[in-house]
Amino acid sequence: MKKNIRGVVLLVLVLSLLLSGCGGGSEVTNGSNESGGSGSVGKADPSTLVVASAADARSIDPHGAGDNTSVNALMPVVETLVVYDENGEIKPHLAESWEEIDSQTWKFKLREGVLFHNGEEMKASDVVYSFKRATSPLGARVQYIMKMVDPDGLEIVDDYTVIVRTTQPFSPFVGYLPYIGAAIISEKAYEEPGADLNPVGTGPFKFVEWKKGDTLSYERFNDYWGEQADYERLVIKAIPEANSRLIELETGSADIAITMTVNDQPKIESNSNLDLHTSPTTIFTMLGFNCSIEPYNNAKFRQAIDWATDAEGIVQAVYRGSAVYTPGPVTPKQKYYDDSEPNDRYDVEKARKLLEESGVDLSKTYTIYVNESQPRIDIATILQSQLSEVGVNIEIKVMETAAYWDFIASGDQEMFISGWGAVGFPEPDNNIYGPLHSNQIPANNNVFYSDPELDAMLDLSREMSDGPEREELVKDIQKHIRENAPYITFDNPINIIGTQKYIKGFVAMPTSHQVYNSVIVE
Repeated sequence: MKKNIRGVVLLVLVLSLLLSGCGGGSEVTNGSNESGGSGSVGKADPSTLVVASAADARSIDPHGAGDNTSVNALMPVVETLVVYDENGEIKPHLAESWEEIDSQTWKFKLREGVLFHNGEEMKASDVVYSFKRATSPLGARVQYIMKMVDPDGLEIVDDYTVIVRTTQPFSPFVGYLPYIGAAIISEKAYEEPGADLNPVGTGPFKFVEWKKGDTLSYERFNDYWGEQADYERLVIKAIPEANSRLIELETGSADIAITMTVNDQPKIESNSNLDLHTSPTTIFTMLGFNCSIEPYNNAKFRQAIDWATDAEGIVQAVYRGSAVYTPGPVTPKQKYYDDSEPNDRYDVEKARKLLEESGVDLSKTYTIYVNESQPRIDIATILQSQLSEVGVNIEIKVMETAAYWDFIASGDQEMFISGWGAVGFPEPDNNIYGPLHSNQIPANNNVFYSDPELDAMLDLSREMSDGPEREELVKDIQKHIRENAPYITFDNPINIIGTQKYIKGFVAMPTSHQVYNSVIVE
């Protein structure tokens, strides 16, 4: 079937799901398409910036924050040694320079005169304290990244020079340092009682108050070392319903609304008082197989499902422009993306042939587990229809989100739809090592895939410095993953953000957090 025809068929299927009640939930909005809002002539109180976020923070302790909304709540307050810019390039930040001494050792030269919110100057001792804290039980939420730091290998050379060592060769280490777990905090402040409820960093805003389930409030840090914010106060409001965030934006109650949906996009674009901002992420969605049990330990069965899946058409139908298809875990905007086979492998006849060769019993019914995310439910529903065409019978089980994550880590699942990726990380190691290295079972490798050849490739990639040889290896890893199909990848989503026209200087970042101190409120 031709791509354009099959995409239309899929779109009709999804629309029918929406109309029948299977496509509702938080992804569907009912806001007006009419131009409106109250912000076109400027803001009545330009001293305060209000941001509508999709959820409340789970933690405001930098080393206890592993989810996107907590990161968004913390990054106005805390900072890292290096950052990614909007183009995915690593830039100096709290460290003005760094040197890779060997594949396990880095020397960082810190900026002088950087103050924490408590008035203390940032020193190398604070970096050592922060990294040791992140590798301790207090940093349980950030261990996937920070456990590679050797807490006994941290060395203070002088007040503004620190040496950081890793527990094993890890050449892409600096590429992980923009992560929240590597945030630099004040040793003095965090040794005081209650510090985890009052974050103290070097960022452009000082934390003021957290009303759980409602708002986080900040005030401008007038001694900030970098670019001063144009306004005095920042408020981040937790508004879970996308439709409600849109209404806040349309009425002028919010100046910026993040994590908007594809349904909101045309409404923002058509509103003369609003501006639309988009940016690709580095997240991918996948259909995972539990490769430790039958029949999913049968590579031909997994490959057959891959060839039976019109992944590009699914992405087009479900996301309608708010995501792009990605052929593998290294997404199109990441470093060393393999573009040698950019399309899906949709071929029904080949799928049938592989199923026959697999010897799998097609009289049985197999299960896809999914959480309450409506786009993922829609993906599962379309997959159910597509796989029936090759004789694979599927039932779908939707689980409450917290129970779902516990379940897929248990090893009792069959197939499941999940996602992976730290938003905005160009370093490909993040997307290939955690989900697939056998030493990550079951914490991150929820497909329970154990492949000594792949493990060796992943380990070697971590030891090699960036350059043509590492690029070739990372691309070979992507080919190996695609050929063996421990999972099938679908979409690489796009950040969709709406702002008032009077907001100037905002740049949509590919990261899970946005940068607000460069914003001008007119």
